[in-house]
Amino acid sequence: MDVDLKEEAKRLIDSMPRLSSWDDLMHQIYVRQTIEAGLAQSDQNLGRPVEEIRERYGLPE
Repeated sequence: MDVDLKEEAKRLIDSMPRLSSWDDLMHQIYVRQTIEAGLAQSDQNLGRPVEEIRERYGLPE
């Protein structure tokens, strides 16, 4: 997936509240990066089934 990183960063910043902190920005970048990495793993069938994760961590169905 070809993404204009600079434009995506601008959109992310523009979507944040006016008085956001650097920590807020870093958190948003981290969340975005984590989600994109997870989606890439999923696209490559490298993820684990939801049922396996729920059982491993004792989460409800």
